[in-house]
Amino acid sequence: MSTLFGTIRNPDRTAFMGRVGLVPVSTGPVGHGPETVAWAPVVAQTNDAGFFTKELAAGDYWLHIGNATRRQIRLADDAKYYLLQDLLGDGPWGPVPQNYLETPGGIQFINGTTGVFFPVALVGDEDEIGWRIYASGQVLPPDSYKVVTGTAFFRVDTDGPWHAPFLSGDADNPAMSFGPADAQISGGNFRIAGGRWQLRNVTTGQFHTFFVIGLPGEESWAIGPGITP
Repeated sequence: MSTLFGTIRNPDRTAFMGRVGLVPVSTGPVGHGPETVAWAPVVAQTNDAGFFTKELAAGDYWLHIGNATRRQIRLADDAKYYLLQDLLGDGPWGPVPQNYLETPGGIQFINGTTGVFFPVALVGDEDEIGWRIYASGQVLPPDSYKVVTGTAFFRVDTDGPWHAPFLSGDADNPAMSFGPADAQISGGNFRIAGGRWQLRNVTTGQFHTFFVIGLPGEESWAIGPGITP
């Protein structure tokens, strides 16, 4: 099953607290009569922060948010997580950060399974660097994350060398890599667009939203589908 998640805001940026309905697309838009609805809708309830998450089979859906919004979305892969805003483009939720929080202790990323934010840094020697996901609520040193002329750097073990993450390779399944210590990535390695912190695939030029997934104690990093700027 694929997993759809997101944080929904009202126009005044307060959290939307209500139901999110998803109806598989049949031959046309979903209406109110039984002849236009192929399947019973799947319903997710947002929490007090406006966050929801729902497992769904891959396919095309009509998305209903409250009584106001209806849009068609596609979950292309049955084994991936999808941030709702990646499927809708840059609106209508404006500039409110969706997948990240910048804090005095660096940057944190949302968990698409639980809606909780987690601080991240790097771990390992230079030839075996990987992501380290700290406990939710843990405060990292202020200098665990920085941006230098379009390149985002994370620190190994919060006090070690700085390395820049980037993606490369196939658009549907890019590889995560890390540059040499203090080396900038030509053309930059990330952007913030539509409230989303995204890593750049240096091969395709697309950007992928970065986030955390997994139940407590089983967290790992993940990325969304490629988005062409």
